[in-house]
Amino acid sequence: MKEFDVAIVGRGIAGLSVAREILRETRLGIAVIGPDIPVHGSATIAAQGVSAIKGLVVAREPLFAAKLAGHRMLGDWIDSISRDSESLVNCDRQGVAEIARDLPDYQKRIGRAYQGRFQGVFGPVEGSFRTRFLAEPAFGILYPEDLWFDPAGAINSLEALLRKASNRVEFLPRTVVSVDGGTPGDGMVANIRLEGDGRVKAGRVILAAGFATPGLLPSGTTHVGWRLVGGETFESPVLPSTKVHFTASGDMEPGREVSSFVRGTFSVTRLADGRIVAGSTTGESPGEYKVSPVDSMRHEIAMMAGSPGVESAAFRSRWGLRLRSKDRSPVCGMVPGFGGRLWVFS
Repeated sequence: MKEFDVAIVGRGIAGLSVAREILRETRLGIAVIGPDIPVHGSATIAAQGVSAIKGLVVAREPLFAAKLAGHRMLGDWIDSISRDSESLVNCDRQGVAEIARDLPDYQKRIGRAYQGRFQGVFGPVEGSFRTRFLAEPAFGILYPEDLWFDPAGAINSLEALLRKASNRVEFLPRTVVSVDGGTPGDGMVANIRLEGDGRVKAGRVILAAGFATPGLLPSGTTHVGWRLVGGETFESPVLPSTKVHFTASGDMEPGREVSSFVRGTFSVTRLADGRIVAGSTTGESPGEYKVSPVDSMRHEIAMMAGSPGVESAAFRSRWGLRLRSKDRSPVCGMVPGFGGRLWVFS
């Protein structure tokens, strides 16, 4: 049975981006697990045909549209991938990661579009904006610049980059059936069961499987604890196909209910002084949480590397939606009771 330092379940944008950052910041051996023909997850489905029509970016899902609009660091991400992969990423404007031949000009345009130009989510978009990519009304974001985003291009380029960059990353083209956090008897190593009775062990597992994540959690798991930088936590129920009331100022219209990759139901409000107030929709009193500008994934990678003070550009792409501080840092979910061996990120 193979054993790895870290196993990432999911070969989408989230899983590959996390693998890339762990590779850059640590010397750990990584397994990226997922089928060769990836299941189209919510990120890919939501972004399918995200395109600009006269300055309007449309997406099937308003959450994804808002996430695209919020990526102030996307220009840096493009620059980072192009720098790391050299000539590998040089295709034909078919995606953010597949950069146009005229790279500097493309970066400049993307940079302009993403720096402070977000003008809000509105919709649904009717009439002529029912594009050939979208069989149903889309939600739109108004941009002054043209933009094209293709998630498949980003996934392909990230995977090619990882394969080229290091022999410490192994791709296992299998479907994951279940994950459990291990027991003291097996050295606290997490166990991953693959389709066809295959098994993999890992010191730490990061679930980046999007909407499939609840089905992979250990039997009996009912909550995921969201650990914020600074050690504060709160829990959210693991429920498939739930909603999030996301009311962080500047990200969504207040109170808009949107689909989310988070498996829970809670409300979030960012206050003027930077505090985040979060409470479940079950009527419990909201708790108050401070979220520093430090990226939680960076913090977690630093913990893996044994160097909590590491400064890096970790996870600049910031695809996942978790509670976000002023700089939109995602917060990873930790499955309580597994001693930090089982994390949720997507």
